Amino acid sequence: MLVVGPAGAGKNTGPAAAVDGLGAPRRPVFGVAPTDPLVFALVTLLLLAAMQTVPHEVIESARMDGANGWQTVRLIMLPLMLSTLVVALFSLTLSGMNGVGMVFSLTGGGPGTSTEVLSYLLYSIGWGQREFGRAAALAMLIAVVNWLLIMGTLRVTRVEERSV
Repeated sequence: MLVVGPAGAGKNTGPAAAVDGLGAPRRPVFGVAPTDPLVFALVTLLLLAAMQTVPHEVIESARMDGANGWQTVRLIMLPLMLSTLVVALFSLTLSGMNGVGMVFSLTGGGPGTSTEVLSYLLYSIGWGQREFGRAAALAMLIAVVNWLLIMGTLRVTRVEERSV
């Protein structure tokens, strides 16, 4: 039951009150996060293409050597797909950091500032408050954070050559 009036002002008191949505002030950013279909479609296609590049002979030889399904994925497929996984991770990270359009169109940063991401804050400071100096400083901060995320991802996923 949705209570409408000055005392209740849109509070849901029925059984669906525990379900968070875009208008719930607790964690609405999780309602915005999976709404960018182009990024997830790109990642899905990248991973599908990477799985298709793994040679069947390698998978067959792993099975003949006694590897089960999980071992085949973990020890054979993932290392061969690592470069594509890095590209997919970059795509997800950078679209999440710089995705002002989805937040702006779905929630406008609200309720309150609960779905405000750095790029939306940059937009609201620069164009909403007309404080271009602060917006430029925040843009530099976002660029540094993006660079640190990329360097961290490259360091974590570094593949080292082994000498035989």
